Amino acid sequence: MSAKQHYDTHLGEFYSWMVGDTEPGIAAFTKLLEKHKDRLGEGALALDLGAGHGIQSIAMSRLGLQVVAVDFNEQLLGELQHHDEYAKGHITAKLDDIRNPGHLVGSPPSVVVCAGDTLLHLETREDVMQLLTDSMAMLREGGLLVISFRDYTTPLEGDKRFIPVKSTHNQIHTCVLDYEDDRVRVTDLLHTNTDGQWTQKVSSYFKTRVPPADITAHITGLGGTVLESMVARGMTTLVIAKGQ
Repeated sequence: MSAKQHYDTHLGEFYSWMVGDTEPGIAAFTKLLEKHKDRLGEGALALDLGAGHGIQSIAMSRLGLQVVAVDFNEQLLGELQHHDEYAKGHITAKLDDIRNPGHLVGSPPSVVVCAGDTLLHLETREDVMQLLTDSMAMLREGGLLVISFRDYTTPLEGDKRFIPVKSTHNQIHTCVLDYEDDRVRVTDLLHTNTDGQWTQKVSSYFKTRVPPADITAHITGLGGTVLESMVARGMTTLVIAKGQ
């Protein structure tokens, strides 16, 4: 199953429940960008690739940027469109494929964001590297590329492959990882209790395995300068400037 099919038929239905309160994530991303606000400017154009229900888009809107939020899942974009921040007119939602991002905006953006492991939802290593290349190419000189992704270099084995994501009194989400040479199968198990009856829903898709060092090397080879590199809860975040 493709990532889009997985989100459309399964994960998109409970993604917002899984994430929970978005304000801490919005605040954290706002703080990250504020450190580089001299590269952005009031009213600058921002492109959010794989925006989902809008954590990064909302943060950028609150900083005064004009945001184009792109995602392949209609439900998550719909949730963004119902957020109070969307009504202020700084965000435009687009239901589209994030590949070939040059057609998504009419002028060079000051910042391109691809967060939340979206990058590794692409089907092949070549697709991942091409998106990075295209994103750097479309940025204005001095602009920012902000990406985040998980490190799947070292396979989890045995019971460690089973990851408890979230649970409440009536719903349990567990993620199971099965590693192959160049990709990992991600299976989302959702158990739901309705009127005392538990049911299970299962769906799987693949993420691409690309070592963080390879991603960094590719970006610097394109003329990018890594301004920040951090790892939190298994997620690597890079802030890259086009040029110096």
